Amino acid sequence: MKVLLLPILIVVLLSVGDARAVALTPSQIERIESLIRQAMAANHAPGATFAIGLDYDVNWTEGFGLADVENGVPTKPDTEYRSASIGKPMTATAVMELRDQGRVDIDSPIEKYCPRFPPKPWPITARDLLSHTSGIRAPNETTELHNTTHFEHVSDALDIFDRDPLAMRPGTDMLYTTWGYVTLGCVLEGATGDEYRALMKRMIFDPAGMTETRDDDPRAIIPNRAHGYIVENGVLKNSAWADMSSNLPAGGWVTTAPDLVRFMNAWMSGKFVSAKTQAEMLTPYVLPRHNGTVDGYGMGWFLDGYHGMRAGLHGGGTPPGVRHRVLRARKEACHRRVLQCREYSRKDAHRTCGSHCRCHPRREDTECGQVPAVGGITTVLVRTSRSHAALNRATGYSATATRIPKRSCRAFRSRLSE
Repeated sequence: MKVLLLPILIVVLLSVGDARAVALTPSQIERIESLIRQAMAANHAPGATFAIGLDYDVNWTEGFGLADVENGVPTKPDTEYRSASIGKPMTATAVMELRDQGRVDIDSPIEKYCPRFPPKPWPITARDLLSHTSGIRAPNETTELHNTTHFEHVSDALDIFDRDPLAMRPGTDMLYTTWGYVTLGCVLEGATGDEYRALMKRMIFDPAGMTETRDDDPRAIIPNRAHGYIVENGVLKNSAWADMSSNLPAGGWVTTAPDLVRFMNAWMSGKFVSAKTQAEMLTPYVLPRHNGTVDGYGMGWFLDGYHGMRAGLHGGGTPPGVRHRVLRARKEACHRRVLQCREYSRKDAHRTCGSHCRCHPRREDTECGQVPAVGGITTVLVRTSRSHAALNRATGYSATATRIPKRSCRAFRSRLSE
């Protein structure tokens, strides 16, 4: 059995709607650190980085354990982790920002902006790509998820899949696909005339103050980059090498816990898109040819319930795997983000929840639901009972982000002080 072990990254943001400065108390920090140690032990994680934001600021961040076991390098607040599919909401946000500016028509055929994409029997729009209803296939679980070819330009990665037939007519169903978001990278380049990395820096990272987020180039010297590990027959080993340049717009970044706080702070404050567009991205997508909605997806975010409230979340995958979670609310409310890294065998996930299901943390017990995942990879989310520590478990490589619009902080604070 192989189990991938990477440092865990958790980000929590609280916005209390009070002009007074807010800080965590020593007892709250002690409680948080206790939950961290429990999560690390449960996940057999060699290291972890956590960050907490209060009132749109980074108020506390800390590293635990090791980011590089071989060399005894400890994790730190600025340890760099693979973003995994949290890159999809970032790319979706950039597209919708251009739509707000009148620079992208998300209902026009994508060839208008990405002329190298070959014609298909039916037109594909950016709206189809944003909602995973384009019919473009998902990556395979061998050579494509574990890509070793380096692509200098985002559009060059289209060669992997753009000549393949569509799996369905666009707009008839949902098929979650990393390649659809890679195509959105080509759309962004065509609409702006900028190279994708440069436009994301200009449109997303710089406005949010994300100075430690960049492309995950395996050839580059990136200070503080975390290592990934697997366990084979109880022995810790280095994980397999992979080049993420093939799916950069779908999540091929490296980032830090504080930078993830900054991204969601900017998203929440309306720095990227209008309130109307935010609501549109968090509304179940309407299938134009079914007269119905995609169950649990908007544009750039999965949608679900959380303790009786509406939530947005995102699942995806990279080798090595990284998991995210975002809980967010304004004023007297909480915003919380979790990023975890680990791989389980498919057998483990089936034993937990059965074949091809995701367990959603709607209650403090595990609950299963049918959700598609990248390349057929099953994702399982687990919320521990009697605590607000969220532990994600995955088959294959998985990333999850959750965003909560409204939530009272009183229960969360009382848990921290228990």
